[in-house]
Amino acid sequence: MQYFYLIPGERFKKHVVPALTSSWQRRNYEKIGELERQLGIDVQLKTKLGVFRTDEWRILVAESLLQTAAELPEIETPLESWARLLGQNRAAARHEFSPIQKAVLGSRDLFLGCYYRPENAGWNDRGDVCELAAWLRAVRPETWRSDELTQVLPDEREEELAYAREWFGQFAAMYKRSEQEGYVIVCERI
Repeated sequence: MQYFYLIPGERFKKHVVPALTSSWQRRNYEKIGELERQLGIDVQLKTKLGVFRTDEWRILVAESLLQTAAELPEIETPLESWARLLGQNRAAARHEFSPIQKAVLGSRDLFLGCYYRPENAGWNDRGDVCELAAWLRAVRPETWRSDELTQVLPDEREEELAYAREWFGQFAAMYKRSEQEGYVIVCERI
């Protein structure tokens, strides 16, 4: 399942990244506690007095992202179908991602003093969001053809095409909203 955290860009840059990075670098949870107080969130920090553990820190990062997000849209992302319909190859390395991969999986690794779930989490900064929103607006799903979906059984292609078109519209709308609201987008596969 792919999750999208739409976080106000300034909040992410000025509060979230510094607090989580400092927490990792200092190997304590103090800055996450400060993040809770600054933003009025509840990360349910039960480990404040405990010894720093990497697994707990990752859980607290996930909870911090969840709590600081302005929106958590539930959007299906049939990446394989979209890539085929768009004629884009899928790359294994983030720096070689196609535009649709960048939009779904993030253009950048999420670095918070260390890489947070590098195989499963990425993000798009404000510039990326604007660039991808413009790219998504230029896509014309009405021109897609079911015969491009060669990974799907022939008798299921029309249904898959309808599914891909439906979700693509909602996905593009999420990027448009994020561009208008000044959000960054954290993309995480769980």
